[in-house]
Amino acid sequence: MDHDLRLLERRAALGDVAARAALARLHRRCGRGWRGEPLHPRMVLGSREPLYLYDPGKGHRIEMVWLPPTGDERGLWISRGPIGWALFVTYCRATGAPAPPRGTSAFSLAQARAYARWAGLKLPTPSSRAGGGRRWRAGGCARPPPAFHVVPARRV
Repeated sequence: MDHDLRLLERRAALGDVAARAALARLHRRCGRGWRGEPLHPRMVLGSREPLYLYDPGKGHRIEMVWLPPTGDERGLWISRGPIGWALFVTYCRATGAPAPPRGTSAFSLAQARAYARWAGLKLPTPSSRAGGGRRWRAGGCARPPPAFHVVPARRV
């Protein structure tokens, strides 16, 4: 069995479409991601590699990607792109928070944290590679990034 799995992975890595599809079906059944990493309980495989969909149970899904481990850091999921106006308005409607003007993509740190907490997510730490290595403080002179990414609040 282990030999068959390694053969399937090799064929998929070489571009065999049928092997990739078979590997994706196997990973879905086993609760594994595109590269064999354990999936978060609210995560499902997306329509194609390397996408995942995170379902916070709030009526929308967030596209995520997997950042594999590097050096001594663990791998992690992060939103594929910054959280945009449409997803943020979903939060505002559900909680009664004031909605920003249409098309706004710059949010305060407090708004970003509130959205992440509501969706069962968290903001990446500024010192992590997901935070881009930038450091900021609430209320300090350093400013948060204008658009924000999110990561799952708990690890598998």
